Amino acid sequence: MNKAFVGTALLALAAALAGCSGNHVTYGNECMTCINNPITGEPVNYDPTEYSTAISSSQSPASGSRSVPHTLAREQVEIAYAQNVDTVGMRLKDAFGYMTQDEAIAQMGNAGKMAFAGPGYAYQASPGAFYFMKTQAYNGDLSTRVTRAGNGAKAVITYEQKRSGGKDIQSVMREVKARAEKALQ
Repeated sequence: MNKAFVGTALLALAAALAGCSGNHVTYGNECMTCINNPITGEPVNYDPTEYSTAISSSQSPASGSRSVPHTLAREQVEIAYAQNVDTVGMRLKDAFGYMTQDEAIAQMGNAGKMAFAGPGYAYQASPGAFYFMKTQAYNGDLSTRVTRAGNGAKAVITYEQKRSGGKDIQSVMREVKARAEKALQ
């Protein structure tokens, strides 16, 4: 075998395996632009001018993590319900559009998988004991924790405003509380 060919092949392999070490867009710790042309170094599967790099962009190998927006405001409401924890969890899941990771993948494909790799989406459940659900809503993150409380359940719904604009936090929380109460009538 030609040594020059082997050397070129090894360099191409090293460049392909370099991953997100350059100026690449990442989301949820997954590189969206890691397929690079080994000769030019340009992304093969991504047009940087077509999409915004506001999601995240690592400018150097040392800064591979994405920035998380700061919380501008945070408020929570705690509500006790007579229903069991599973009924409360499922009704609030439906009321606010929370999804499991499998549901997100079924609806959105790879975008659903990447959404759960980031901090804005979560779903954890232990039937009969607790539910924790999180989604992006109202210019921020909305999360609900439902736990067993005696014969009923307690729901703590938290909203963290991440972007300015839209409704003020008090209006959002009134809407959230009204939606939760309606779902659990």
